[in-house]
Amino acid sequence: MLALLANQVTWFMWSTVAILLSQILILSAWQDARFGTLANCLLLIATVVGFGVWKFDRMTNRDRFDLNQHAQSALQWPNQPGPPFIRQWINRSGIPDRTLLRVNLRQSGRMRITPNGKWLPFSAEQEFTPQSPGFIWTTRVDVFPGIFLLGRDFYHQGEGQMKIDLYGLIPVVHASGNELDQGTLLRYLGETVWFPSGALHPCIQWESSGPNQAVATMTWGKTQASGTFTFSPEGDFQKYQALRYYNRPDGPTLENWVIQAEPNSFRNFRGVASRPALTSPETAGGRFPLA
Repeated sequence: MLALLANQVTWFMWSTVAILLSQILILSAWQDARFGTLANCLLLIATVVGFGVWKFDRMTNRDRFDLNQHAQSALQWPNQPGPPFIRQWINRSGIPDRTLLRVNLRQSGRMRITPNGKWLPFSAEQEFTPQSPGFIWTTRVDVFPGIFLLGRDFYHQGEGQMKIDLYGLIPVVHASGNELDQGTLLRYLGETVWFPSGALHPCIQWESSGPNQAVATMTWGKTQASGTFTFSPEGDFQKYQALRYYNRPDGPTLENWVIQAEPNSFRNFRGVASRPALTSPETAGGRFPLA
């Protein structure tokens, strides 16, 4: 417990040793101390959960390291001219037109893990690497008091992975493959609304499809997919929609997937990055929709 209070990430190791020693002492004086076994069982449950969280964090930290190592070695791309409305969007965002090393977001809200399920509170962190398009999104979803899921979406070198575990130990969803590659690519493309200059990467080609509307086609790795962006006449992002694979019991199907910005939801942000390593212009301020 002292290790836990001291914020030791491997406190569960010391807790395991303490439980074993305690149980040995209880067995040596079983008649008088046998009820201590119940307390040890409760501590063991907490210890196992602590191990699951540590194991999950260790995996995501390794993925984050791989993502950033690849981004560090990526070459900066030259400024692309881009269609006029894309330039208007970038200028409207109030950010310099330059390449970015990485972008970090923190999120909180509610989500459903099934289409008709209960809305559950969640918190999440997401990191993007626009030079070498990829992201890692990690979340904790509180299902009931004391019961939570740990999740991770990972898009790296053109391949996607999804992992959701109960307490970081019991698999709930583990997915990968061509359909998920397409889905995570489309997610990355849609979330360039958080770092608009990333939309000028050479892997993304833009074509006007109507007034204030454009189709973006992204080709990365072995996957290509397209989504349609809609902007206001002033240049604010309004909507993104695409056909994205949805996993059903009888196989994946293409479904309409939409990201919608609420009207009048834009705010000007100013401040410093949450971590000194972040140097992207977006973290220093800009005009962005609220999630």
